[in-house]
Amino acid sequence: MATKKMIFIIVIGTVFCVTTCQSKQTKSKEVTESSIEMDTTTIKVNIPAIVINTITSDSLELTGLIRKMLKWNETDGYYDFGVVRSSPEDSVYSEINWEMHNRRMQQLKETDFFTMDFLENYQNIAVHLDKELKENLERYYVGDLPPYGNGANEWCNCQDFPTNWENNLMIVDLKINANSASFNWTWYKEYYNFVQAQKVDNSWRISYIELFDIKNFTW
Repeated sequence: MATKKMIFIIVIGTVFCVTTCQSKQTKSKEVTESSIEMDTTTIKVNIPAIVINTITSDSLELTGLIRKMLKWNETDGYYDFGVVRSSPEDSVYSEINWEMHNRRMQQLKETDFFTMDFLENYQNIAVHLDKELKENLERYYVGDLPPYGNGANEWCNCQDFPTNWENNLMIVDLKINANSASFNWTWYKEYYNFVQAQKVDNSWRISYIELFDIKNFTW
């Protein structure tokens, strides 16, 4: 009897063990499959802009781009948004000089410094100024400074280029997010100009310059 009882206990123990182990394996398999499913799920997150405080290939390229843009402007001697009178006797400008403006637009394209967004914004400023001049909300008299802007050159926010500016030029507060960048450039203390750029065909191009904002051309 003792032997039969012992055999019965062993059989029951074996069945319990097999059932328990299979249950654990099933749970383990479920957890593993669930983990795999979660791991293969694409999670989209907003990546914040990275502030660059060290010299990188991007910061060097952007510094070089601003230097070339300013050098071009310093030497090109061309006037942005030229205006004309309806007749030589008029003392007030009446509209944009579109022939002059179209030549300027072609120059900007040929520099290869700017994105299409920048060029479209530049064109929109000309259209806006033309409307303002024709409506004569505030007159732009011949010989006077324009009734818009701050009287400075929009490209550099300056009256004149300082001595040795090329060597003193630097960019600060550089932020890069994927193919977009924003930063300030300066050539002396407490003087900053905000710029945005986009990477086009693996090269940085200027997409926004602070003083070429249409709100600066409204009076």
